[in-house]
Amino acid sequence: MFVTLADGTENILSNGGAFEAIDENNIDGAVYSRQDLTFNGSGTLTVTSPAGHGIVCKDDLVFTGGTYIVSSASHGMDTNDSVRIAEASITIDAGKDGIHAENKDDASLGFVYILSGTMDIEAEGDGISAGAYLQVQDGTINLLVCGGYENGTSQSYASYGEFKGSGKPGRSSARMVPEEKSRNMSAPEESSTSMTTSEESSTSMKGLKAVSGILISNGRITIDSADDSIHSDTSVIINDGTFEIASGDGLDSNGTLTISDGYIYVANPTAGDTSIIDADVSPVITGGTFVSTGSTTMMAQTFASSSTQGVISCTTGTQSPGSVVTVKDSNGNSVISYEVEYSCAMVIISSPDIVKGDAYTLTIGSTSGSIQAE
Repeated sequence: MFVTLADGTENILSNGGAFEAIDENNIDGAVYSRQDLTFNGSGTLTVTSPAGHGIVCKDDLVFTGGTYIVSSASHGMDTNDSVRIAEASITIDAGKDGIHAENKDDASLGFVYILSGTMDIEAEGDGISAGAYLQVQDGTINLLVCGGYENGTSQSYASYGEFKGSGKPGRSSARMVPEEKSRNMSAPEESSTSMTTSEESSTSMKGLKAVSGILISNGRITIDSADDSIHSDTSVIINDGTFEIASGDGLDSNGTLTISDGYIYVANPTAGDTSIIDADVSPVITGGTFVSTGSTTMMAQTFASSSTQGVISCTTGTQSPGSVVTVKDSNGNSVISYEVEYSCAMVIISSPDIVKGDAYTLTIGSTSGSIQAE
């Protein structure tokens, strides 16, 4: 089925605040389709659903153009098989997930594919959730999840403030040789303490979430989430793109995490069971620029030694918002410079200009010291 938005038109659909069953199907969206549903054209569609989902499709939901404004008490978009978006402008305000794709009868279905377009999503559940795969090829995605990182919950772990590294005991993170004026900068020791965690029982509040894997090839992505910003139960692969993340964990994978290109900035809160990086299997960086700040009062993890690109990770002493982080090579040339957004006591930095084994000078605020990239 096709819905075409004529050029220059403004269209409005609303369910009026209640749903009434007319057959064995549970009709629970202002827009409801039992078969494939494609939206195209260049007009505007506003969907209001104060008692349920905004747009529901039991098969494949496709957007190839147009402007969409969805306000719903439940999921903004809810599909069984897939959501596919190209060249569309989408704004969602949802009481649950912004975009939700899940097929409970077939685990291979329930995926989200974003080729291009602009998405502004504010959700009380997950921003974009895929029961299978989530792939972003390009586009602009802005997510505000459950009020942002400031609403994240705090729990305790026995190994707060210790780098997990590759997840195996015995690997040391980069060690810093401080200058006379900055003896408080050092790298935390590797921990062999095992951690016991419990899965959250409350509503999931993640930015980008997928069960079978996340692949991001390009795009401009901003995420402010109460829970993980990018979360996969299996793997996360980032090939390119620009990211600004404020979040519970910054990048979280229950499997592998590989970064090969792009620019990623992670600003973590200074308390709670949070981590800039949290991957069960050796997180690796082979290209791109990764800059971050966080706290030592968290479950801290850095990139594995198998990374082909140099990594600087160390504690810095407590630093205030507005402090400037700079990395200079042995010749005094500036490699990286960025401003701290939130108070922090730790940084993880990697770029193509940072070479494994080389010595660098790291300065943050008035604190400065020498460190070797790993």
